Amino acid sequence: MAFKRSRSKNRGGSGRKALQLSRQVQKALLYALSETNDDRLHELYVEAVVPAPNDKRLLVTVTPMTDDFDPADALLRLQHATPFLREQVAIAITRKRVPELVFQFKPREPAV
Repeated sequence: MAFKRSRSKNRGGSGRKALQLSRQVQKALLYALSETNDDRLHELYVEAVVPAPNDKRLLVTVTPMTDDFDPADALLRLQHATPFLREQVAIAITRKRVPELVFQFKPREPAV
């Protein structure tokens, strides 16, 4: 009698594959931000990428490397750059579909 492997019901959640994808996307975005035509986006650091709520949609947390960055301006610039950023992610990962990217801005913490 052959046994069938049970498939995880947590498809695309916070499993090993989703976390692996998040790391790949984070690396791709770090590189892609440095390659954009927008010099202000070069000043952003991708702090985290997490499934939101699954790996079809990823929440990307960005932090400025300088103090003079307006959150609304950063999110607007990221919104305009999203097609390019998703294209770069598509090149870096091996998936049928590129995940949707949702950005959030985290202000820079003051130096101690």
